[in-house]
Amino acid sequence: MILGRRQASDYETRSEFVECVGERMTRGEGAISVFPGKQEFIDAMFPWFEPRTAPLRTGDLEQLMAEEL
Repeated sequence: MILGRRQASDYETRSEFVECVGERMTRGEGAISVFPGKQEFIDAMFPWFEPRTAPLRTGDLEQLMAEEL
């Protein structure tokens, strides 16, 4: 899943940019799988991916994913 970073309710990474990054990551040697369904993912992770609480660093994301559902 590739998500754009939302800093506040009035600023969000453009969806076209996020889609472009996802498409590029699925091409060529070393390609990875990228899954669609951004809104479904965000809804499932609520409230952890609200703009004010979304992790800023990968280490923070690892800690979040280690928590039980």
